[in-house]
Amino acid sequence: DTKIKHLIGSIQRLPALPSLYHTLTSTIEQEHSSLKEISDILEQDVAITARLLQIANSGFFGPARRINQIHDAVVLIGLESIRNLVLCESLFNTLRQSDNTTGFCLAKLQSHSLTVAKIATHLLDKEELKKAAFSAAMLHDIGQIILVSALPDFYKPILELLKKQAMPIHLAEEQIYGFSHAEIGAYLLDLWGLPCSLVEAVAHIHRPKRSGEREFGLIGAIHVADCFADIEETHSTTDSLNFNEELDFDYLSRVGVIDKLPVWQKLAQKIIHPENYGDKNA
Repeated sequence: DTKIKHLIGSIQRLPALPSLYHTLTSTIEQEHSSLKEISDILEQDVAITARLLQIANSGFFGPARRINQIHDAVVLIGLESIRNLVLCESLFNTLRQSDNTTGFCLAKLQSHSLTVAKIATHLLDKEELKKAAFSAAMLHDIGQIILVSALPDFYKPILELLKKQAMPIHLAEEQIYGFSHAEIGAYLLDLWGLPCSLVEAVAHIHRPKRSGEREFGLIGAIHVADCFADIEETHSTTDSLNFNEELDFDYLSRVGVIDKLPVWQKLAQKIIHPENYGDKNA
């Protein structure tokens, strides 16, 4: 898209891929690298280590169990998911260090990504798809992070529009610019050489019918998870966000999962509001 290329070109300094990401990638790609080497690299970063242990103990990839060693977290989460998490956490740190965050709460953005990841992994059965969904969910708002930190004026008209009319932020972006942060994020992930499946999942998260997915899979899972997370997280502040604005019913009908939506919504409610279900570990 010409508009997206022009916008990316207007960013004077794109965030560089973090050194930890480069080191981790290089080690993973070495033929004889060991889990100990990879664990040692990760343990050099206290924040990343804490985040990995938090996720490993949260039940993302199966029943929650106590994990205290980064080596065990690496085995459970998987190398590709960990590499993508390192990228995501580093970009969140970019936003944390930026002065251009007016109107955005980093903690909420980060919490939302984790919520989408947790819901999405519960919608899929295959382990490899669960891990791909985790990565895609953690990276799905990367475009927003970059835009907030690098082009602070980008969101001024969007925030003004949202004050007047409640709607999902991607619809406000499309109304004003003709594209959303999802396309920006996908463009950058492709530029950085991430797997095509992740790039496509991020690009089509709001419009999965534009993808070629004919069976419910990675793209569908993060679409539904993101929609339900948005709906549940904003329910207390506005009643205007509803299924018609969020969910892509054409896609959901095409892949034959319309009848599962009520069950999935209950799942999302339990994950987001575990206190209402007597489950503190959801």
